[in-house]
Amino acid sequence: MRYFKKIMNETIKYDLEAITKKKYSFAYLCYCIIKNRGFRYVFYLRMAGKKGIFKPLFMLLHSKLSHKMNNEISYKTKIGKGFTLGHPSSIVINPDAKLGEDVSVSHGVTIGMVKSGKRQGVPKLNNHIYIGANASIVGGVTIGNDVLIAANSFVDFDVPDNSLVLGNPGIIKHKENACTKDYH
Repeated sequence: MRYFKKIMNETIKYDLEAITKKKYSFAYLCYCIIKNRGFRYVFYLRMAGKKGIFKPLFMLLHSKLSHKMNNEISYKTKIGKGFTLGHPSSIVINPDAKLGEDVSVSHGVTIGMVKSGKRQGVPKLNNHIYIGANASIVGGVTIGNDVLIAANSFVDFDVPDNSLVLGNPGIIKHKENACTKDYH
């Protein structure tokens, strides 16, 4: 138990509070690891990326849960605090993608690479972003702050701050407070 208290950092505490909207406590952390699949997945993901004696255990737990939930999210991916998975299954995130703070991802989302052409590369997502079910973000694009990407949208272009993206192909609509922290 001392080990877990020692390695708990602000990122995991923030993740817990972002997904549950409740104040952190060690007892509540344990409860959520058992009862909340989305948080359990994020917790294993974070712990697999930490150094320490239990790293191999968390790498194994992350791998098993990834297989069970059909997710492909590497523990090496740079993901900011407040990462939440709503209905956490069939999610693919390229290991080289960069996700900022308060990013919420629904089921069936793909954040992937384009290997050639003018959009070659992987996406960079800034802060306060909600990605709806089955949306795809591909290529060397940048998604601004406070962006909501609607379900089933296809994004292979840069998205400015304070935007809503709808459809396939995606259409950008300017919207103040498109994705506030309370929305996740």
